Amino acid sequence: MRLAIWILVLSQAALAQQRERWFEVRIADKAAGRAHELVAPIDGGFETSSDSETLIARLDAKLDLKVRTSVRESPSGRLLAVHVETDFSAQTTATDVSFSGLVATVREQAGSAAPHERTVALQAEPFGPEALRLQSAAKLHAVGDELSLPVWAAELGMAATVRRKVLAREGEALRVEEKYDGTPVTRTIWLDGQGELLRSESAAPFGVIAMVRKPSAPLLTAAELPKESFENTLLRSNVRLPQPRSLSRMVARFSLRDGASIDLASDTQRLLDGALEVRRALPPEAPPDLTAGAEFLEAGVLIDSGDPEVRRIAALAPGEGWERALALTHWTAKNMKFDLGIVFAPASELARDLRGTCVGYATLLAALLRAAHIPSRVVFGYVYTGGMFGGHAWVEAKFGSRWIPLDAALPSGGTADAARIAIAHDSLRDGPGRILSVLQQVYGNATVAVVEYGGAQAAKAPYLVADRRYMNPGLGLSVEAPAGMSFAKVDAIWPDRTLVSLEGRGGKISVEEDELDPSLPRVQALQAALRKPCEARLIAGRPGCATADSLAFADGSTVYVVKASKPRLLQAAVRGIELR
Repeated sequence: MRLAIWILVLSQAALAQQRERWFEVRIADKAAGRAHELVAPIDGGFETSSDSETLIARLDAKLDLKVRTSVRESPSGRLLAVHVETDFSAQTTATDVSFSGLVATVREQAGSAAPHERTVALQAEPFGPEALRLQSAAKLHAVGDELSLPVWAAELGMAATVRRKVLAREGEALRVEEKYDGTPVTRTIWLDGQGELLRSESAAPFGVIAMVRKPSAPLLTAAELPKESFENTLLRSNVRLPQPRSLSRMVARFSLRDGASIDLASDTQRLLDGALEVRRALPPEAPPDLTAGAEFLEAGVLIDSGDPEVRRIAALAPGEGWERALALTHWTAKNMKFDLGIVFAPASELARDLRGTCVGYATLLAALLRAAHIPSRVVFGYVYTGGMFGGHAWVEAKFGSRWIPLDAALPSGGTADAARIAIAHDSLRDGPGRILSVLQQVYGNATVAVVEYGGAQAAKAPYLVADRRYMNPGLGLSVEAPAGMSFAKVDAIWPDRTLVSLEGRGGKISVEEDELDPSLPRVQALQAALRKPCEARLIAGRPGCATADSLAFADGSTVYVVKASKPRLLQAAVRGIELR
C-alpha cells in the first residue's frame, strides 16, 4: 500500500472516537490477571496505552508483575515514541524510546538511579500498533494471506519485523501465526475483520499464556498454579550426581521435544558423539580482557556497575583480576538472600536490598565485576541440584580469550562446576526481553539424560530398593530400613530435599541431601545445614555433627541431613547408612 493511501486511511480513522479494550490474562487455563488498552486519536495520529497486571503464586511466593506502555504514532503510522514502565521488583524501571529516521534513542532508568542512554540503528522506520491493525484488516482475509511490518517490540526492547500469516478462518475470526524476525517468539492470535485482537496464545514454561478479549473489566485474580506446572519446568535427572558443585566433567544428551535446534557451543561446552560435553573451566592465567566490548564493560539499567553502592562493594574486594573476581563471587554468595518474589531487579536495587532469585545473584555479580573492570555477561540455562536440572542463571567473566563461569547462587569455591548446561548468554544491555524469549522456547520443552559424570558412566536407574535396602549408585549411598519400618519416599526432587524417608509404627526417619556452604568452616556449614548447634562426631566414616534427633555429615561438597522422630530411631538410621 502506497504511503499516500496509508496517510488517507489513517487520517480518516483518526476521526473516530477512542476505543477501549479489556483482556483477561490466563496461564495454564487459569485466570492470572488482566490488561486494559485504550486507543485515542491525537494530533492526527494515535496514542495506544496499555496497563496490565499478572499475578502468579509459585511455591511459597507470589509474583505481581505490572507493565504500563504508551505508544504514539504519526498520521502516516510511523512510530514517534514508546514509553514502558515495568514493576518486576521493589522499584519501577522506565524506558523511553524516541525515533528519528533510522535511529532509535533509548533512555532507561531504574527507580531513582542515574538514567542510561543508548542509540539503536534501525533497518527500517518502524510503524505503530494502529498501523499494524489497519494493515491486518487490509491484507489478511483468506488462508495463506501474509503481511510483514517493521515495528518496535516493546516487550522485547528491540526493533523487529513482525510477520503475520493466516492459518484458518474460524467463524468470523481469523487464526493467525505471528512471528518476530531474529527471535524465536511465535504466538497464535485471533483477529476480527477490523484487525482487532480477540485472543492470543503463546507457549510458556508454566503452560500456555493467553490474552482473552472481554466486554468489560475482568476480576483481578492470582493464578494458583498446580505443583505440576512447576515440575514441568524441571528436568528430572536419570542419575543423582555426587558432589555436583565439585564436578569437573559431565556428558549429557540434551534436546528439545519440538525438534528445534539450538547452538550450545561455548568455551566450556562442545558436542561429543551426539551428546554435549561440559567441562569445568580452569582458573585463568590471563588478565581481564578490556577489549571485550563496551556492552560487557559499561553500565546499563540492569547491570548498573556505576551505581554508588555497587562501586563501594566492588572496592572492598581485595586483589586484582581473577583473585578479585573470586572475592566478589564469595561476597555475593555470602550476602545475598534467596527471594522467589522478585523476578528481575537492577543491580542498584540488589546492592541495597540483597534479595533476589538466582537471576538477582547473577545480575549483582555481573555489575560488581564490571565495577572492578572485569568484563561480564549473564548466562541462562539449567543447573543440577537435588535430583533435577532446573532453570538457573550465573555469570561469565572474560579473562584473555576465555569466558570463565562463576556462580554465586550455587557457589563451588572457584570456577562454576560442570553440572550445568548453558543455553544462552547476554550482556543485558538491551534488557531481558530477548533472552527471555529464547528461554520461553526452551524451559518446559527440553529433555536431558546424563551419560557420564566425573569419569563414571551413568547408572541405568537413579536408585534401587531391594532386601530392605535403598541403594543409590550415583551417590554411592545405601540406607537399610530398621526393623518395623518401610520406605515411604524415594524419588523426590527439588525443592523437596528428601532423598529417602522411612515410616513405621515406631515413627519416621528422613535422609535429606543438600549442598555444603563452601564459604563456611566445616563445622559451621554442618550446623547451618541442621539449623541448630550440634556436637562433632564421625558418621558413616565422614566428618559430621549430631543432636538428639538429627545429624549431618559431609561427603565432599554434599551434606546429608538425617532426622528422626525419636532418638533411638536416629541411632538405628545411622547404623543402616553406608557411603562408598
